[in-house]
Amino acid sequence: YYQLYASLPPVAITRDWRTDEEFGRQFMNGTHPNQIRKIASIPAKFHVSEADVRGVLPRGKTLASELAAGHIFMVDYEILDGIKRGDGYCVENSMALFFADDATSLRPICIQHFQSGDTPVWTPKDGEYEWLLAKAHLVCSDGNVHQMISHLLGTHLLMEPWSVCVERNLPRSHPVYRVLRPHLIYVIAINTLGRSLLIAPGGVTDRVVAVGQGGHMDLMSKAYQRFKLDDLNVPKSFESRGVLETDALRGYHHRDDALQAWACLRQFAASVFGANYSSNGEVRNDPYIQNMILEMRRYGYQGVDEEQHGVPSSIDSIEQLVDICTSIMYTCSFTHAGVNFSQWDYYSFVPNRPLIMRKPASRRKEPVTEKDVIDALPSVKQGAQTMATGWTLSQFSKEEVYIGHYLTDMMITPLEIAALSQLRHDLSVMGQRIEKRNAALGIKAYSYLHPKHVPSNIGV
Repeated sequence: YYQLYASLPPVAITRDWRTDEEFGRQFMNGTHPNQIRKIASIPAKFHVSEADVRGVLPRGKTLASELAAGHIFMVDYEILDGIKRGDGYCVENSMALFFADDATSLRPICIQHFQSGDTPVWTPKDGEYEWLLAKAHLVCSDGNVHQMISHLLGTHLLMEPWSVCVERNLPRSHPVYRVLRPHLIYVIAINTLGRSLLIAPGGVTDRVVAVGQGGHMDLMSKAYQRFKLDDLNVPKSFESRGVLETDALRGYHHRDDALQAWACLRQFAASVFGANYSSNGEVRNDPYIQNMILEMRRYGYQGVDEEQHGVPSSIDSIEQLVDICTSIMYTCSFTHAGVNFSQWDYYSFVPNRPLIMRKPASRRKEPVTEKDVIDALPSVKQGAQTMATGWTLSQFSKEEVYIGHYLTDMMITPLEIAALSQLRHDLSVMGQRIEKRNAALGIKAYSYLHPKHVPSNIGV
């Protein structure tokens, strides 16, 4: 796999990708940093015991004590359960526990690959290759969720209805149109290409993702049925996973950057709308935005009923309008940048993040050799296709317009222009903070949410 870097330099993670510390870091600051959640109890389906983690946790600590202390975290890919796999492709419905405290960075302590039945739990106490293979199956689960749910559905497909509704319901002079349009300008075009090249039968997804060949559509449908509008609200998302506070998980740079970026965009939206609406009543009486949100509720995010996706029937305050528009702006810019432009750095070295396993995980513990691991990982051909796809998706366009800037002048009044100037200042301050932090992190720097690397729209 290393030799596949024939014309490009190997990425930094090839140096220590096998270590548990790097494995844990990637769940916080890699290409898919939005799955880790703090838990207070172990789900009954997870068959882990104190004996399993004895010697894995620091001396004197138990699973019970660390759960109570808020030091146990979990990822769970049960959403893959029941989803069709591609012919000859394997991906498990894995879950894992992680540990982190003030002295120890996030690292995995046990992995289970099946949601039910008699199933073993793997820990670092198992053999070198048994543990390595267990981690490979886990990140394969994570990768399939990343590609189909967090990336394609969570940014591209969820933003397309907003693009349609904004165009159908808002005059071009409307402040909400002028705030949102630059972030939605290319999403219909890129999604049209994606539907024909990436997810159509015989497309890239069928060749490089385990749930391809039909399962990928079922997976996105399943995730969409669970989707709520509030899922796009960044502070609420972190809060729901128990990691909102900075002391909840040390070194979670993605969270720190995301919250600052959200604050920058939210302040901008609040300033622009505050300059155009003098009261909540004016928002309630604006027929354009009321038509827009009602259309999103009924048709944009269709469901079994109008309540399913949490879209309100009206927008009743300036604050509510600000939060909804900030969610759209953030998803089109920072969310997409974080889950898209990071792909080459983590998927290009295939053993680090396989999207397909050629052999299923074992339901019993048995010796594993290096050859067993290689035989289970994607083939060289599959790896090369993954690399090519990751490289293509991670490239910025020469015409890219980055966050805080517009192809045309959308802010027209003095107060709006001042708000845009303040946004650019706030983003610059954010960038300086990131650069200062990253200077001390070296090759572990997290730069994907640096404003200079964040396009304002979904164009790739």
